[in-house]
Amino acid sequence: METHMSYLQKHPDVTKSRLDTFMGSGQFKDVNVQAALYEARVSGAPHVQLEVWAAPGTERPTFEHAIAQKYTRIEGSDHTFGPSWSTHWVRVSLEIPRSFAGKEVRLLFNPGCEAMVWTVDGMPQQGITGGSGADKRVEYVVQGKATAGSVTLYVEVACNGMFGLGDYTIGPPDENRSFQLKPVELVVRRVSGFALYYDLSVLQQ
Repeated sequence: METHMSYLQKHPDVTKSRLDTFMGSGQFKDVNVQAALYEARVSGAPHVQLEVWAAPGTERPTFEHAIAQKYTRIEGSDHTFGPSWSTHWVRVSLEIPRSFAGKEVRLLFNPGCEAMVWTVDGMPQQGITGGSGADKRVEYVVQGKATAGSVTLYVEVACNGMFGLGDYTIGPPDENRSFQLKPVELVVRRVSGFALYYDLSVLQQ
């Protein structure tokens, strides 16, 4: 008995190529599934304000020491962390808008390297893996059911990757590497958009 095979099954390479285009964050991100992932997003003052302090050399200061230092105001998309192995602390001052009230609000923070989110009273909350790889983890849930108002967090940024600073072969680590901070945003996920994205991810595999 002959089994019907669709065009998508006959040409899996073409299908996967189209999925890559529809899911990617490249030149078509404004018209593909990427544009449907968030129902709301804000950045910049007054909603997101950033200040940074860089620890000397390769010191790894305690939370108490770090928050007592003098911080300098920065713009998220214009800041670079470095060099290799250095540590930088970012004070993140958030103002959750009224339109986000009652929704799950997340912080989108991609430093291009490793990081840790802290509460203002010194409780570590979640690790962050920046960059653009498959292991990227750059969202942190600020409030599961948000109320409008101010929230302050600290992010400890470590200028190294998940497995150091090598090239994943036998090459030596890059001792003078820098990492670009992507625009920092408060976002509300669109559940149906992410459901579609994950379904397409399964098809890709």
